[in-house]
Amino acid sequence: MSPRRSQSPRCVVPGCTHDRPKGHRLCRRCYAALPAEIRGGILNAWFARPRRMIAYRQWVRAAGTFMKARRQSRAPATYQNTARLLGERD
Repeated sequence: MSPRRSQSPRCVVPGCTHDRPKGHRLCRRCYAALPAEIRGGILNAWFARPRRMIAYRQWVRAAGTFMKARRQSRAPATYQNTARLLGERD
């Protein structure tokens, strides 16, 4: 048995590495951060499988895009704080 099989399953959102509760598709962090439209789309398409797997993949991709945009919006502030601490000027 592989070591990963004995651990909790991973969140389905691309780029997320958090564990999710068994029987759920999203981790708690992604569930709280994603808008209801994307969350509902993922869950509805998953429970309507196998006939809606294309829709499921589209919603998961949309969730990854949404979370990626949130991560990128924080990056410049981090860079500016580091530059300020080091005494660099723009």
